[in-house]
Amino acid sequence: MRCPAPVRRSDLQGRLSNDNNALWLFHSDVDMNLSGNAVAKAFRLFQQHQPTGLLCVLHDEMEMKLGTAKLRLKGQARGHNGIRSCIQRLATPEFARIGIGIDRPASRDSAAVTSHVLGKFTTSEMRVLKEETLPALLAAIEQLSFLQET
Repeated sequence: MRCPAPVRRSDLQGRLSNDNNALWLFHSDVDMNLSGNAVAKAFRLFQQHQPTGLLCVLHDEMEMKLGTAKLRLKGQARGHNGIRSCIQRLATPEFARIGIGIDRPASRDSAAVTSHVLGKFTTSEMRVLKEETLPALLAAIEQLSFLQET
């Protein structure tokens, strides 16, 4: 499964790539906390081409260990402001999401949490992302594809 390079779409506030309408990848240019509007616009456009299409939002998850990814088919925001924004703009929590573990920083101080979430990964963290997270993410996507087919 391959998609062409994403193309910037100012009307969607992000970059969009699609492969014959079977798979669309969208990357919002706005902060995750405010991404619901852009995600909703992109999903409405997708539904014009694939009315039975499925939305899956990928997001960081501090409550999961670095190197992990977990599929959830629906649910509440669980404290994640970006997911909360998507739920509000889509007017439903009934969409799939894959949480990608980034660990929680030792301190619960809001400045430390913000720095952790927005900071760059270290070389060793990048290695974990490549060797552990990517296979876990692909497995979650395969699981979602299987569930959609059944």
